[in-house]
Amino acid sequence: MWPMERRSTHDAGGRVTRPLVGRAPQQRLLGDVLEDARLGRSSVAVIVGEPGIGKTALLDDLRARAREFIVLHTAGAESERAIPLAGVQRLVAPHARRFDALTTPHREVLRSMATSGEPGTVPAMGLAVLELLAEASDERPVLVVVDDLHWVDPASVEVLAFALRRLEGHRVAVVAATRPGTAMWDLDLVEMELGGLDRRSAHALLSTTGVIAGAVAQRCRDACGGNPLTLLEVGRALTADQRTGVRPLPALLPVGDRLQRWLSERIDGLSERSGRALTMMALAGNTSPALLAEALQRVGLDTADLDEAETVRVITHRDGLFEFAHPLYATIAVHRAEPAVRRASHRALAAASATTPERRAWHLTEGCEGDVRAAVDALREVAERATRQGAHLVAAEGWERLAGLLALPDDRARTLMLAGTAAWDGGRPDLALPLLRAARGLVPPGVVRAQVTDALGQVMGWTGSAGETIRLLTAEVSHVPAEDPVAVQLLVSAARVASLAARPDAVELAERAEQIAIATGNPLLVLTAHTMGTHVRLVAGEGASIAARLVELDDLGGLVDKGIGRPLIELAQLLGFDLMVRERWTQARATFARLIDATRASSLVGMESFALAMSAEVAWRTGRWSHARGEAAADAAFHAQIEPLHGTFGDATLARVEAALGLHDAAEHHARLAIARGDEREMGSLSAWGRHALGFNALAAGRHDEAVEHLGWIWQLERSGGATDPGVLWWHGDLIEALLETRRRDDAVRLVEQLDIQARKTGRTWAAAIAARGRGLLTGDPVALADSVALLVELDAPFEAARSRLALAMLLEGDARRTMLASVLATFEVLGAQPWVERTRAVSAGAVEGPHTPSITAMLSPAELRVALAIRRGLSNREAADALAISTRTVDSHLRTIYRKLGINSRTQLAWRVGDVQS
Repeated sequence: MWPMERRSTHDAGGRVTRPLVGRAPQQRLLGDVLEDARLGRSSVAVIVGEPGIGKTALLDDLRARAREFIVLHTAGAESERAIPLAGVQRLVAPHARRFDALTTPHREVLRSMATSGEPGTVPAMGLAVLELLAEASDERPVLVVVDDLHWVDPASVEVLAFALRRLEGHRVAVVAATRPGTAMWDLDLVEMELGGLDRRSAHALLSTTGVIAGAVAQRCRDACGGNPLTLLEVGRALTADQRTGVRPLPALLPVGDRLQRWLSERIDGLSERSGRALTMMALAGNTSPALLAEALQRVGLDTADLDEAETVRVITHRDGLFEFAHPLYATIAVHRAEPAVRRASHRALAAASATTPERRAWHLTEGCEGDVRAAVDALREVAERATRQGAHLVAAEGWERLAGLLALPDDRARTLMLAGTAAWDGGRPDLALPLLRAARGLVPPGVVRAQVTDALGQVMGWTGSAGETIRLLTAEVSHVPAEDPVAVQLLVSAARVASLAARPDAVELAERAEQIAIATGNPLLVLTAHTMGTHVRLVAGEGASIAARLVELDDLGGLVDKGIGRPLIELAQLLGFDLMVRERWTQARATFARLIDATRASSLVGMESFALAMSAEVAWRTGRWSHARGEAAADAAFHAQIEPLHGTFGDATLARVEAALGLHDAAEHHARLAIARGDEREMGSLSAWGRHALGFNALAAGRHDEAVEHLGWIWQLERSGGATDPGVLWWHGDLIEALLETRRRDDAVRLVEQLDIQARKTGRTWAAAIAARGRGLLTGDPVALADSVALLVELDAPFEAARSRLALAMLLEGDARRTMLASVLATFEVLGAQPWVERTRAVSAGAVEGPHTPSITAMLSPAELRVALAIRRGLSNREAADALAISTRTVDSHLRTIYRKLGINSRTQLAWRVGDVQS
């Protein structure tokens, strides 16, 4: 039965909580969340409401109803929001006994988190939390409660978000509470807004403080806006005559902004010692009683000095823990204390926190008077350690706080630049941009501002207007000495953005960077500028004329390893892309695989995502569509979590795979995401990838005029000269087919002739093959089509080869025709190219009819495909979970579904089925 409107509750620890009235709808919704968890359907709910509205009471009621659940609890504290990982530490530390059930990597990460040891990367910490939840949910359903989410430190929010995104299939319910207007997890969640109590419920709540007349309760409710906390305190403050209506209510009730003023009166009445002890408790946050006691002793106080605050219900003391009766009391205690008292409290807490570097650094920062050296050293240690560990958001917080202690503008700007770069590395452009803009505004034109501008331009290049970014970067070059290294970086960054925008000035910008780099004599700068110069020339279609430069580029492949730094990873990204353009599939796959490992090791999630997208593109081109769909979906899913990064190259590749599988609605959705972002950011290359996917989807669906419209846009873009190498994007064959289907023969002839020229200039096998197919379609020449087939088979492009075979089969007769159509049909069925399967069956007129064998690429979801591919590589379930950043239980669950869908019952059979598709 659902709880009645009015009831006394006990939480999971047996603590009596205040009566809960008027919340039956929210209780029912949260009851559904618990029921989903009992049935193995994880869910996340967030309660939103103003201070005192009853969020915590609703959470306490939920915990009381979750008696069979294992409960993990954390709460944000205003005093701890600047302490990285404070929130997640409080969540996991009470469950240390469960760590031993986990494998070594996760066990050690959790132990470190619980004791404020070395922080790990966000993925490592998130996976460890996920495994802890998964392990606990094997025993009983799990309830995770997060109170005051708005005050949980950003690093903990990111770690929890990483884990919560991967809860699918686990018996875990997550319920958080926060205030209006605060950012929430970018998850599929239930959001419930908590308003004031209605008249009947307000009367019921006031009645818990004593008998009260209905009319009086109504006036109190109206004056308090139905806020339960205010109503309770008003009820307790009223005299008997006021409650019955014999005497009028006080002139000023604690409503609106007066709530905090009214609550302050309790603290104002405390003795000086009790007030100081209360300030210490508020600044200590969610720390251990022993640490609080030590800090109190350091300023001549002890825990007995908190008794007075407990007597007047400002704090509670249960099970050895001191807690504020309401978070507002902590805020008021801090804000009403004299600055000297706050600083002394922070210094005492810093001394007591010697073994917890993040807490010690924060307290030193807040407690320093004049001499800031100890705080500066502590913050720098925290930030540098976090950077080494790949905990980029922790590092960003450390660098930002350190900048606030520095006096010289140059030092502050450089440190804020480090903070912004760390936030960008952590996948948070929304945090990075304001930090970098603030840093740039601190200093006049010169080398320091140029360094900051380069960092700002790299973020803007992916999140803002390409034209604006290029103008910002190139204008800054004029403010630095002619041969300064930073000028090279600015121009290289500008060339990268221009290349993404498919602008013809990319080559000119790279040439300027190379000239300055050579003048500096710096080997790394020369390598950086030379690599960018080779890349933009390749994309621009210079091809064979830069053969010598390409040989030098190949030598970079050996540099890609887990230990390489950010600059070399950026170069390796160009290398992998260029290998793909040059049709060097084996090397491209190996480079992207190493890049994925390297970026994961450094927790560079944005860079890992690009490598996933490009790895998916190589897989798409070579007919390994299971791999393509899985990795492109992983890239798209990551970027979908970050508002400024919606729509990616991965979305475009995923859309092409979906179109080929006949999933036309999904293909259009992902293609339009890529187009929208590309157009908004003036990123011509991304717009082209998205329009290719949209045009290909139209072609697959038989909408040929629409295909010409979208693919023709790319042809027009190519004429601008920014990206003319046909290996950048394989759109030409689709447009030739669409032009012929719409009787635009002259345009088809021009495109074939253009592609022939590009094939000779660049040496691209694909271009030569598609040009040959175009000639065969135009003239009915079987020799040209046979040449196209031979070239595409040599290239390892099975889908395109099957399309050329289909065209050739249409020119044959008798057994030769039937044999070739059967071969074409088999290829399309293995790939899962359903529109082409149907087309082939239609033109065969029944000659090659037979049972349809569905492709596993279409049968399995992207997540299931990634698990299947990992198992095919010989990984254990645990190794697959670590490689895919999911829990072992999720791998187990996906495997059971995969076995059922494919009608198999062993890993050997799965490896064979996947190998048949991938070979």
